Amino acid sequence: MDSNAVDYKSPAIVQAVSASLQPAAFGARQLTLVFNDEFNGSGSPSPQWARTYFWGGRTLPTNKEEQIYTDIHLLRQRKSNLADSAEMLDGQVILRAERLGPDEAEKLGSGYSSGLLTTYNSFVFRYGIVEVRAQAPKGKGLWSALWLLRRDKGSNGEIDIMEVLGDRPDFLNVTLHYSVSGATRINRFVRQKTTDLTAGYHVYTLMWSDREIAIALDGIELARTATPDSLKEDMYLLMNLAVGGKWPGSPNQTTVFPAEFKIDYVRIWQENVGKRP
Repeated sequence: MDSNAVDYKSPAIVQAVSASLQPAAFGARQLTLVFNDEFNGSGSPSPQWARTYFWGGRTLPTNKEEQIYTDIHLLRQRKSNLADSAEMLDGQVILRAERLGPDEAEKLGSGYSSGLLTTYNSFVFRYGIVEVRAQAPKGKGLWSALWLLRRDKGSNGEIDIMEVLGDRPDFLNVTLHYSVSGATRINRFVRQKTTDLTAGYHVYTLMWSDREIAIALDGIELARTATPDSLKEDMYLLMNLAVGGKWPGSPNQTTVFPAEFKIDYVRIWQENVGKRP
């Protein structure tokens, strides 16, 4: 789809906001587009996107989530008649959550299916600007997320760029998970009422340097903080639509399925490409 008029070679945050709002690490320096997917195809997304967590998991039991993340390979293996849970269509990728009937639930071992995309196997980076244009779904028990995880297999380091609960569609959650001297810390970086994030597409931007982390929504900076030491490591991108869990609770009779998390594009820029941060 025609995402907007912004030149994809330069992040919207650089074009849209004044120099005073740009993080010092990126304000006037040359940025290079190092990763992007415009999803201008059809069918399943590119193999650059892994479809499970790094250990092969298809849900997060610690969150008590109720979905299984599926892909075409799993569906064929289980002889399921479902379509792939991630589909490129009209210039976007759609992560689709389904409430399963008894037969499909038995085949897949879960009451719901949904989609997960990660760059764990294909793209890892340290510092830069991440920009994703997306539309979250509305409905009780739906949990859309864009996030970064440290590449070193579960070491404490996570940047939640965007989390939207479907029963609170006008509220943005951005969280930093890190450690200090081995102790876990959580910075509830942004907890902010917004426009309805399920009613249309919005641009989520993370600006990450060795000094600062900043977050912007639709080109407007919302918050900035110093970068914790445990977030100064290589990370990779994840995008998913969870169903149920301790935080959003289970879907109810008002939740409409299939539910769709629509992602128009993903773009990541870095400065001084080729030099180690």
